[in-house]
Amino acid sequence: MRRWLWLGLMVCWTQGAWAADLLWFVDGRPTAQALEAIQILASAQDEGLEPSAYGVEELRRALEAAVWGDASPGELARWDGVLTEAMLRYLHHLHLGRIDPRIVQIRFSGEVHRSVVSREALVEAVRQGRLHQLVSAAMPKIPLYRQIRAVLGQYRRLANLPEVEALWKASLPPLQERKVEPGQMYLGLPLVVRRLKALGDLPPDTEEISVLTPRIAAGLRSFQERHGLLADGILGGRTLARLDVSPAAGVRQMELTMERLRWASLHGQRVIAVYLPENVLEAYTVASDGTVEIQARMRVITGNAKETPTPIFDDTIRAIELSPFWNVPLSIVKEELVPRFLKNPEAFYQEGFEFVLADGSADASLSFHRLEDAARGRIRLRQRPGPFNPMGDIKFVLSNKENIFLHHTANPGLFQRARRDLSHGCIRVEDPVRLAQFVLEDDPLWDADRLRAAMGQSAPTVVRVRRPPRVVLLYATVRVQNGRAGFLADLYGLDRLLEEALRRASPTP
Repeated sequence: MRRWLWLGLMVCWTQGAWAADLLWFVDGRPTAQALEAIQILASAQDEGLEPSAYGVEELRRALEAAVWGDASPGELARWDGVLTEAMLRYLHHLHLGRIDPRIVQIRFSGEVHRSVVSREALVEAVRQGRLHQLVSAAMPKIPLYRQIRAVLGQYRRLANLPEVEALWKASLPPLQERKVEPGQMYLGLPLVVRRLKALGDLPPDTEEISVLTPRIAAGLRSFQERHGLLADGILGGRTLARLDVSPAAGVRQMELTMERLRWASLHGQRVIAVYLPENVLEAYTVASDGTVEIQARMRVITGNAKETPTPIFDDTIRAIELSPFWNVPLSIVKEELVPRFLKNPEAFYQEGFEFVLADGSADASLSFHRLEDAARGRIRLRQRPGPFNPMGDIKFVLSNKENIFLHHTANPGLFQRARRDLSHGCIRVEDPVRLAQFVLEDDPLWDADRLRAAMGQSAPTVVRVRRPPRVVLLYATVRVQNGRAGFLADLYGLDRLLEEALRRASPTP
């Protein structure tokens, strides 16, 4: 370290006019911007990236040789180009990610991939002494990225402590019963206590015993709340599984989540971000300088992980439908509703279903032939507005081919569940009036009272959105609350998919 600081002092003595053909060297010596670039690349771990991918050690040795006058003009020219390419690669990775998101089933449009990085921008930034500003501009502006970045170094240091690493060398023993409640014994509890103390969920003086005491239960609740589990202080299967995830594995989850967040850098004045599998929605306003402010936050329900996962994509809200019809997807018609109505025809009438014929007219009478036509896609099945309609009383209309919408629900009690992958793929929102106000903020006619009145009618009202906000779905298995990281189960398996894709990608320059 002292040698490197001494090199920095020597660079300060060599500042002169820019060489015509070199960006990082003047009079045969590296510039202060060259040393700054090396420091940025060496700190790539702060962004969840690998310094080795940018040849940091080789570049550092080359700059040392140049400082001591041991590099020929040809070597200087070669290393000048190598450093430029390394910085361009780093900026690209920081801003857009290391792999194409389509490889891992992410369906973002090109509109979210506007790059602020180019060779010309790098050259200009270096010559103006603004390299750090260029790096800051390339960094994703999504609040979660900044939050993870703020705790990543601390968590990495925790994971690297030998005494902490030792706590996760062996798995916790299986539960003898389905769960361990306060007052009950579990032979693995002393190790659970040691892990909770290492993670900061229990104070250091907590007794390491095999009985689940109220104090240990409080530590479990802290851990469960951070990790998106039911915070009941009971040691069940899901809590045990999360306790077996080591801090080192948590660091990797942070790195994978940061990679995905780079694919959807915020742009535009208003953005709605839906985070899976945490299943929360945040509405942002984005200023011209990239400053992001959270205007609303609420819980959501998304697609069932095993059967109907919600696709990860981006879109815009073009319209809001108040007291909407539910146009039933053909797969649900065939697999669920036709068998149900054949068994219980009264449900068709009680729950307000009807057929939409080829000419657009509606038929509310049930027959076997109508069901057969609906199952074959020759006519449509829809449900009228009302208390049984799964769309609830409001729908936010998107334009994707999968017919995925944001909407309310006829069963709002489901928002209280810790795990909320419960839908057929659409996104149910907890506070639709607040979200509608955000979407319609340019339309003063639609205040909260008018929205609620239109949400209780027997026929739909369609409101066109004057300035459509963008909706971005994001898969993030890390969340940060009060400066502390929590790790979520990889319900859709996208962490595993991304890990494999990164492993196939070349880590070397």
